[in-house]
Amino acid sequence: MADDKPSNSELMASAKVMADAVTGKETDAGKIAGAAADVIDAASSYGVVDEKQGVGKYIDQAGNYLH
Repeated sequence: MADDKPSNSELMASAKVMADAVTGKETDAGKIAGAAADVIDAASSYGVVDEKQGVGKYIDQAGNYLH
């Protein structure tokens, strides 16, 4: 995944994009994927997630796919 962690303001913007996507207000798939990648990156960075096994492996794969 990316080495740069998104800032708090970038995470809030990404969360808004994802919320807008859920309600149908945002339809740009690239923008939604980027926002989801930021949120997944933050979750794996701030949480205690083992990237080699279990759910952590899938979080890492999802982040790479979205990027």
